[in-house]
Amino acid sequence: MMVKGKFHPWMGLLLAVLAGTALVVLMLRQPATQENKAMPVPAATPAASNALSAQGPPSSAVGARGGEISAEELDRFRRNLRGLMLRISYPWIVGARARELFLDGRLREAVEAGERELIARAGDGDRDAAATLLGLRSECDDPESLKSKQATDQWAPVTASMRNIAIDLNPTTRAKAMAFMDLRADEAKVLPTVCPGLSQVDAVDLVEKVRQAAADGHARSLATLAAMTQDQRLRERYLLSASLLSDAPAQLTLARQYQLRPFSDAASKDRGKARFWLEQAAGSLPAASFELGVCLLGDCDGQPANPGRAHQLIESAARQGYAPAMDFMTRNAGDDEASDKYAHYAWLEFRARLADAGCYQYFLSLLETGDEAARNAVRNSFLPGERGTADTRAGELYSLYGAQARAAAGCN
Repeated sequence: MMVKGKFHPWMGLLLAVLAGTALVVLMLRQPATQENKAMPVPAATPAASNALSAQGPPSSAVGARGGEISAEELDRFRRNLRGLMLRISYPWIVGARARELFLDGRLREAVEAGERELIARAGDGDRDAAATLLGLRSECDDPESLKSKQATDQWAPVTASMRNIAIDLNPTTRAKAMAFMDLRADEAKVLPTVCPGLSQVDAVDLVEKVRQAAADGHARSLATLAAMTQDQRLRERYLLSASLLSDAPAQLTLARQYQLRPFSDAASKDRGKARFWLEQAAGSLPAASFELGVCLLGDCDGQPANPGRAHQLIESAARQGYAPAMDFMTRNAGDDEASDKYAHYAWLEFRARLADAGCYQYFLSLLETGDEAARNAVRNSFLPGERGTADTRAGELYSLYGAQARAAAGCN
């Protein structure tokens, strides 16, 4: 709901390619500190096998093709990238017309139309719209957010350097890298216009509407007020109220607050609360499923680790296209002798296919960190007679869960 920090996933990518480090762009990853056991890749159903036959070999993964890309394919890639950006950075654009403008590449028009609709809905008594609108206004009043918007003009030299790097890529990959950078440049022109477009909103009246809605038990309003306050105790009360009303984002935020508390209060006994709220949100949010899984890899709330369930939760989040979970699976799948030895390669291919379609937010990081070479190295580690099986298992995984992951990313 809140959009604070919405610029970072895309800016992090630019820095990563220029600086030559995967650690920057993978800022959402949580490093595994213990030995992790991966769950096996599920065997394909007959339907999945038929879908695999129609897909062809996994040569379409990012960075693997050297031919020219067709205009139609590049258009699909661009539209998918915009869908992904829309989901990550502009969830408040909800109107069908505004969303279609965004997907068509008319970002400024989309933002303006989205703002008008949000303001109109809030004026008509839509409490969800009012809460979202107040969140945007609060973001505009945040000095750190304003600093991010004002710094967008500083990215031109970074983009220029990246374009020089892209010259050495094969034609298809170069075209997609350029498309990503073009979209980032377009967004940089739009971001500074968001706050001025909200200046017509009566902030005092809006705050009163949201406070009244919160008093009436409106979960999104409670969560918005929680995000705005600097009073940690009041913030917890707002989040707890929203969480008790089954608001999954509030439950996840509350769990994170409880997880952090021991760092400032050694006597804190909130670890059990953190796990409880992660459990509540895990069924609705892939992020909560992933974080609960990471928690269960260790002692979480003082109880013994549960690596079996942990990996089930993480893999579930990965199947839904949640980037940190996919990244976890590419690093940890197949490490255990009892697991499917093809799992590591299957997840590397799964992520690469999403990236090739424009459905993975760290597309450029895969190019910079040599993802193709890493996948080839894993594949070549198999015996010659096993490589066909590895390709088949990778195709089966994508056939089973690729459509779900693409939809979650906002891709067609």
